[in-house]
Amino acid sequence: RRVHGGLPNRVHMSQLVVGQELVGEPTVEEEKAPVEPETPKTTEQIDGRAEPVWQSSEGERCTCCGKLFSFINRRHHCRECGGLFCNTCCGNKMLLPHLKLTTPQRICLSCNFKLNPSLNPPAVIGKDFNVFSSAESVQKTTFRRIHLICNPFAGAKKGLATLAVVVPALQRAGIETVVVMTEYPGHAKELARTLDLKDALCALGGTGTVHEIVNGMMVRVDGRRVPLAIIPGGTNNALAWDMRIRSVEQACQALISGTTREIDILRMTRADSSSESVSYSINMVGWGLPSNTLKLANRSQIMAKVNSNMGQILLRENHEARVTFDDGTVKEGSLVMVQAQLNTMTGDMTPFCPSAKCDDGLLDLVLFWSTSLANSISILSKADKGEHIDQQVVELHQLKSFTLTPVGKSKTELMGESSTNMDGELVGWAPFTLTCVPKALTVVVGR
Repeated sequence: RRVHGGLPNRVHMSQLVVGQELVGEPTVEEEKAPVEPETPKTTEQIDGRAEPVWQSSEGERCTCCGKLFSFINRRHHCRECGGLFCNTCCGNKMLLPHLKLTTPQRICLSCNFKLNPSLNPPAVIGKDFNVFSSAESVQKTTFRRIHLICNPFAGAKKGLATLAVVVPALQRAGIETVVVMTEYPGHAKELARTLDLKDALCALGGTGTVHEIVNGMMVRVDGRRVPLAIIPGGTNNALAWDMRIRSVEQACQALISGTTREIDILRMTRADSSSESVSYSINMVGWGLPSNTLKLANRSQIMAKVNSNMGQILLRENHEARVTFDDGTVKEGSLVMVQAQLNTMTGDMTPFCPSAKCDDGLLDLVLFWSTSLANSISILSKADKGEHIDQQVVELHQLKSFTLTPVGKSKTELMGESSTNMDGELVGWAPFTLTCVPKALTVVVGR
């Protein structure tokens, strides 16, 4: 059963369910286990770390989720911090050597997050670009009530552990948080489209989760849009990075401080007028190599991870396309890839468009023309520092819009539905027209 199977869609902070089982469903272990001792512990230095002072066992609610304790929903103390929690919020166990115990001990989700650095998004060193054209768009606001849409499967299912850190931090700052768990692909989009929005909408997940939320908010019947905050919890946190949100702690601080900016987004429409479909992107739109790489990865996750020759195989493929700029200029020929971005970073934290600005009303378009395999590999290796832009077969254009039309054999290979990579998902189509929508979204940013 999925992690959140059976959970209600909307969960207020005082009713938040965090974990892999429903509160109120006793485990076999709970039914047989004796009542835990209630004697408060005293602080004592052991191996340089202090044994925690236990919170009083007379508390009526779980410190994390706020669920009322009962005969079924029992009290448990975290052996690391001493807090009082329900089984769901204190179900993790790990060895705590400083307590001189040989068996794994109960710890709460917050301590699990603290003691396991792998739960934090990976740091990226030496990649910092100014993605704003000026400081004029900075605004300050106060958030009192927000919705937090959490993707519990994001970032190798670290969403729930991240949530256990975020909710208490926002609660202490006086921000009332209504948590909503996603249950299936596209659910975040539906929630953003239908929720009775509060002061802000917070996304806990990766760029894919943010993509869904923005697409939902942009098609709301009432036309209402609220600031978007991002808690980096996915494998792709490129937009959060460029918004100077580099950790969960920074995300909480940004929400509390209320610093926001207006940024552009990309709007994709069908160029063949076959329908009125519209989709929005907040990071990148890629055709050619970005599409094929994602197709292969989706087809075989194992192959995508272990086959070191995958990239070289895909680089041998050429893609015929005609690209028409907003001023009427036409570029046609054989391409390795076409990629447009609003911010500098792509999903693998590569500054593919190092000069991009999120608020200048322009998209950055990279045309990578076909060349030898050795040269293609050499050029892509330079992208890690943004130096690929200077190569002869790479063109960078700043435009308001452009149209891409597959030609030749690409009309059958990379045309139609699911042929274009949008924010790391194969949800785009071709042919398409991509337009920059100036300052269509307000986002919470870090310092």
